[in-house]
Amino acid sequence: MKKQHTFSNHTSSGASAHTGISKTHIPVLLQEVIRFLGPRTGKKIIDATYGGGGHARALEKAGAKVLGIDRDASLGVMVGNFADLKQIAEANGSTEVDGILFDLGIGSHQLD
Repeated sequence: MKKQHTFSNHTSSGASAHTGISKTHIPVLLQEVIRFLGPRTGKKIIDATYGGGGHARALEKAGAKVLGIDRDASLGVMVGNFADLKQIAEANGSTEVDGILFDLGIGSHQLD
């Protein structure tokens, strides 16, 4: 587990050559996620499946601080597996958060 990114209001928005995810990745159910998590200034949210970063960017745009976690080291976020969420949160001093997002779907870039 390599610490690369802690809670911030700025996550990586670049493309990942490894995954083929682009800046134009559009997350499914984005508005529903925003409505449910209610991001705003002062809230801490963990995006445990960062992927293309679309959810994290929208949460940050609304003012929340986001800890992004992904297995892909090229994304510029905390490298790890959500199975280790407790240890990753503890390593970042983030045992108390306002929400955790797990986007467990499959993207079209994984099928193309």
